[in-house]
Amino acid sequence: MMAGAGRINVVHDALSAEAQACLAALYATIDKGISQILLETDSSILVEALQSCSYDFSANGVLFREAKFLMSLNFSRADIVHVPRSCNRGAHDLAHVGLNWDPDRSPPRVCNNFGSS
Repeated sequence: MMAGAGRINVVHDALSAEAQACLAALYATIDKGISQILLETDSSILVEALQSCSYDFSANGVLFREAKFLMSLNFSRADIVHVPRSCNRGAHDLAHVGLNWDPDRSPPRVCNNFGSS
């Protein structure tokens, strides 16, 4: 299981941020040599974009196509699932850390009991 936080410099909309975070997660997973992944997101649009060609020519299409390419090339199994926002507290805590992270400093240590409210 992996999780991460960081700052995205250029974000056009929430879907762009979700797609860029997805790409960062895919690259980190590839670097670890993991061959099977379960990608969870609270964005139902991102799930649809990664499971179909419906959004390939949208404003964020290049991000979706890159993610699909990485998944097909690097993983023997890549499942993408929608998780309700209410069940995704850990991701939002990490997003808050990333938002406040100064890229010129070491990333802060995060402690969280995932699953607690």
